[in-house]
Amino acid sequence: MRPRASLAPAVAAVLVLRATGCGRTPSQQSLPVQRDGIVALRAPAGIVAPEATPVPSGFTLDADGARSAAVAFSRFGGALVAMADADAIAARRAMASAATAELQADEFATALNRLRERWPAGSLSYQVTPLATRVRPAQTAMRVEVWYVGVVAARGTATYAEWVTDTYELVPEQGQWRVASLVEAHGPTPAPGPHPVASPAELEARLAGFEPVA
Repeated sequence: MRPRASLAPAVAAVLVLRATGCGRTPSQQSLPVQRDGIVALRAPAGIVAPEATPVPSGFTLDADGARSAAVAFSRFGGALVAMADADAIAARRAMASAATAELQADEFATALNRLRERWPAGSLSYQVTPLATRVRPAQTAMRVEVWYVGVVAARGTATYAEWVTDTYELVPEQGQWRVASLVEAHGPTPAPGPHPVASPAELEARLAGFEPVA
């Protein structure tokens, strides 16, 4: 079994669009969420995915729209893990640029298969909260960086947070922003606060009845 620290890249590879078609390195505005707030914050007994989960779309083809699209793509990771595998792969393909869609879908499927070997569907959840962004024009594309904190809850693993910066290359296709490439970098990670870490039991008790924020 891998140590907890190495779980984050494996989760991120599947949940937050780590498969890229244009180079790799070591959320629509109304996002679907798990209906039970607790399953998103502790090792869940099961997650029921929405029957139809549209991919992020409808953003303006300018810098502000690219920023919103990138934030939505990052947040969409939580929905992907709750979906049936075939639907998640189809969603991944739909978010990719035409030139890289099949490669991204194939790499995503491979990563998803590896993840399911340890955590079957319903045994893991991932919540992403973007905190800051930076947008830079890149020739005919937009380069958008998203810094976020993600909460990982998996059966047999204590719930924990990871800090990540995503760098998207977004290209306009058929009136939508599509992902041409995505590079992940861990951090920057703030120092832990002075408060003691909550146990799994305390997390469950104190967050009973909470619902994820869309």
